[in-house]
Amino acid sequence: MIQFNLQRFLKLARWTLVRDRRYYRKHFLQVLVMGTLMMMMFGVYMGNDPHNGYDTCVFVVVFSVLASTVMGAGYMFLSMDGKHDRQTLLMLPASNLEKYVMRYATWILMLPLTVAAFLIADSVQYVVNVMLGHEWVQTVTGFIAEIDYNYQFGPNPRRTLLALFMLLLWIHSVYAVGATLFRSLKHNWLLTSVVLIAGYLLLICFVKWTTLNCYWWNNHGMFNLLFLCLTVLNFWLSYRLFCRQQVKGRFVNV
Repeated sequence: MIQFNLQRFLKLARWTLVRDRRYYRKHFLQVLVMGTLMMMMFGVYMGNDPHNGYDTCVFVVVFSVLASTVMGAGYMFLSMDGKHDRQTLLMLPASNLEKYVMRYATWILMLPLTVAAFLIADSVQYVVNVMLGHEWVQTVTGFIAEIDYNYQFGPNPRRTLLALFMLLLWIHSVYAVGATLFRSLKHNWLLTSVVLIAGYLLLICFVKWTTLNCYWWNNHGMFNLLFLCLTVLNFWLSYRLFCRQQVKGRFVNV
């Protein structure tokens, strides 16, 4: 079988979207309700200084979208429930690569729904503020556009931002490994987060208690190359683990 056929992949994508539509609808409504409650609380009823409320709204929105992007690869199997769904996935007339790409794309499909839900919630708080007659009425989107972004990321901001991007991309790939490794856990991204936090704490202790050579960390080029290689390795490992998916299996998919 050809590993990737566009027409076959489009049929798989159409089938997946129809099957998972209830999951995407549920995600959209959850973000809409939580976003509306948050913006009503901080954007409408936050005392005499509305900017503090809008600052909180901006933080929650930006953090939510960023977290959804970084941890998105861990959402591969959130829409699948139990043995029957795993069996159906194995029986689909598509290659493992096509199935993996479609499952990985779950977070890409969820991202615009998340943004749309926040925009609707923002519109609700704006309308409520207008109806209450608040003179400082403003949309959170407009408040974001007015923020001063002249923040300096060190002496070479481009290299610093690129290094930050590579670090976040690597973390994203770790969630891809966690999604396929802990395949029997419904919310496997939670366990992956715990593993990441534990690893970070161990690294901090290791650096503190040893005289570690920080050449790799201070050299942006070597840092980016290292995390690029680790990212590629993680996605390869995630795909190999995905190919070992079983209807029945142990807690860890190895």
